Amino acid sequence: SVASGRVGNSLAQLQGIASQNTAASAQQAAQLRDWQEKQYELMRKYNSEEAQKNRDWQEYMSSTAHRREVNDLIAAGLNPVLSLVPPVIDPDFSRSSPCKVTILYFPISFFADSRSSTTIVSPTA
Repeated sequence: SVASGRVGNSLAQLQGIASQNTAASAQQAAQLRDWQEKQYELMRKYNSEEAQKNRDWQEYMSSTAHRREVNDLIAAGLNPVLSLVPPVIDPDFSRSSPCKVTILYFPISFFADSRSSTTIVSPTA
């Protein structure tokens, strides 16, 4: 009848709108993917260039370390032969090696003064 024809017509219109929305969404998604790919490529290129700058800087610092050490010793009025003594601490902080820290735990009774009930905050030599 007339009512069922209107309902069928309305459903067809809604399906047409849904199809258009789906096509528009797919097109926007494709555009977004293309834009993201370009941004990721720019990011990879930038990161690669920065990493190369860092490697070049590390190589420069490593290759000139002795010369800079000798110049520092001369500027300080010391004998440059001292540069032949190996350093106690390696000043190369660029490596990602874990720092080892030793923490000593003492019971509170360790710091207690045996002559009184006062607790000493730090041990004295």
